[in-house]
Order: sequence, then C-alpha cells, then structure tokens
Amino acid sequence: MIGGIVFATSSSITAKLLNEKGRMANAETEFILGILIFEDLVAPIFVAILIALGSGSAFTGTDLLLLIAKIFGLAAVAILLGKTVFKKFENLLVRLEDEDIKIGLLVGIATIFGGVAIYLGLSEVLGAFLAGVMLAEIGKVERIQTTVTPVQDLLLPLFFLHFGTTIDLLHGVPYVGLLITLLIWSIAAKLLVGIIGGHWYGLSKRVSFRAGLSICARGEFSVVIAAIAVAGIKVFAGIYVIIAAFIGMLLFNYAPKITVMIYGQPVKKKRNMRPPMV
Repeated sequence: MIGGIVFATSSSITAKLLNEKGRMANAETEFILGILIFEDLVAPIFVAILIALGSGSAFTGTDLLLLIAKIFGLAAVAILLGKTVFKKFENLLVRLEDEDIKIGLLVGIATIFGGVAIYLGLSEVLGAFLAGVMLAEIGKVERIQTTVTPVQDLLLPLFFLHFGTTIDLLHGVPYVGLLITLLIWSIAAKLLVGIIGGHWYGLSKRVSFRAGLSICARGEFSVVIAAIAVAGIKVFAGIYVIIAAFIGMLLFNYAPKITVMIYGQPVKKKRNMRPPMV
C-alpha cells in the first residue's frame, strides 16, 4: 500500500506546470511525458489489485488471474470502442453547439465506464482512464480538450480538498520516522529515474538532472490509493501526499536554477556567421 502511494508522479500537477512554466518545448519534456504515461498505465491496474486485496475476503492466485482477465477484457473493450464507435464521435461533437451538453456527455461517458469498472469489482479510476483512452481516438482531440479543461481545473482542486478533509489528525502524525525517510527516498528515487533514465533516453547530464527534479510531485493516484487504506495508514499517506506534492512543485519551479547552480550556465554554441563562398 505504501509502495503504491509513493510510486506515481502526479500527471495533472506535472503536465500543468510544464504548460504554465513554458517548458513544453524543453529537451526533457518528451522524456517526462513518457514516464507520466507509463505510470498512468500501471497505476490504475495497481489500484484495482489493491482494492481486491483490501476487500477483506480471501484472495488466491485464481482470484488474481480473474482480476487480470477483467482488467485486460475491459481494456480490450475500450480499445475496440475507441477504434470503431469513437472514430465517428467527432461528427456528433460538431453538431452539438451547447458546451453544457458536451460537458454532460463527456463526463457521463467517463462516469458510465467508471461504473462498469466498479460493477466488475475493479477501480473506477481504471474505468475513467479507459474512457479517456476511448475519447483520445477522436480525430480532432482538441475539441474535447477545450471542453474538458475547465472541468478539470474546477474539479482537481476540489478532489485534493475533499481528500484533505478526510485526514484525521486527532491522534497526531503516525510513523514520523518512516514519513521523513519516505519523503527523502521518494525524491532521491525520482532524481535517479531522471538521471539514469534520461541518460538512456539520450539526454545530457544537465537535462537529465532537471528532468529528475521535475517529476517529484505525488498527486491523484497516491490520493486514490491512500483513500482505500485503513485509518492509521490513511492519515500517514495523506500527510505524505500533501508534503510530497508541495515539495515536488517547489522542485519543479526551481529545477532550472538548481541545475545551473550544480552544472553552471550552459555553454552557447557558436554559429558560423561567415558568408558562403561564391
């Protein structure tokens, strides 16, 4: 449970900061987005398994195989619908001029698929994620982004605010030593992901280090996993997520300055300005 909480970088926080800070064109951005996509693929499956393990009933190897079959079956249905039905969904969106109807339709699709996932004993997070996979197959996906982004900007803060209200600090902060250790390790681990992974990806040491500093924030998937934990772990996890998200955002903001402090100013390549020979 704690491993799952520490695992995933917050896609929403990181992607929003990349856009707001004007770093979408940076050399490390493609590498960062690749990590976020990978974690977004793994995390919903991990959540579904944790929910099954935490149900209180016996969980055997057969149950695990059945759970995996459900996950892949639901994913296959989503991909099939995305490649067939949702390929033609753009025509419907063009006809709909009322933005409120579009919002209701798109949120309804995510809610319905999340409900199907719950009916199968899986996580609604997995269902909502697969709904996004289906909608991404639409030809001009920017039509959806324009409609969904305001909803995201409204609901994301409420999501974290609601989770914060569920943290009961009546008995103090549990496992303080473990909390400090995990915060230090989780930042160091993401730095290693950036430095080593960036090197494998073909980035320079400077850019790889900056990438590592930019992926330290934990967020939505950590909150989802923390929400299914028992009382003591839930309080511990909630405090961890809040502190890790705050530290991660600070590290992201100061990543360029910290990189310059360690590696110095980048050397600008000299351009040959001589006129060509005639």
